[in-house]
Amino acid sequence: MQRRPGGDGPGDEHGQVSAGSSDAATATDVPQPRVGVLRGARSATPAGAKAYAAHWVELLNQAVARGTGEWLRESGPDCVTCRRMADGIDGLTETGGHVTGEGWLLQRVVAQPGLPDKQAELGLEVLRRPEAIVASEGADPEYREGGNERYLMKLEHDGTTWHVIELAPVLR
Repeated sequence: MQRRPGGDGPGDEHGQVSAGSSDAATATDVPQPRVGVLRGARSATPAGAKAYAAHWVELLNQAVARGTGEWLRESGPDCVTCRRMADGIDGLTETGGHVTGEGWLLQRVVAQPGLPDKQAELGLEVLRRPEAIVASEGADPEYREGGNERYLMKLEHDGTTWHVIELAPVLR
């Protein structure tokens, strides 16, 4: 992940954050993640849930770039998919592997209306950008094309912030 000139935090002037880089970056070249949830993403409202979804995608991209799944586990301790993603990232790191690419780009978030307070169901439309996965130190990269994907994200608010309770791909 690279910080673009003129930005005051991770991402470019449009708030887009990407994981990895085609440049070889050392861990010190990668900005420290913003793990704290942004104020607008804490609100127990549909707008707050949408903001949290954008924050979560940023978190995912940063987790891949940093090679640690810890933040994904914290954001969704009950989310099976989140734990699997975190385990995959940690597994790569443990074998000396890594992912190079620009990560997910959140294109659209739609909130399901009429849900009980402190619950949200969101439809996420994501552009999964091309990436190269190196499974272990010295291994040849495996290239993935990327493409458009849809996910259902279920969130629950604990009185302070949102947590992912489920993330599932939507089959077409």
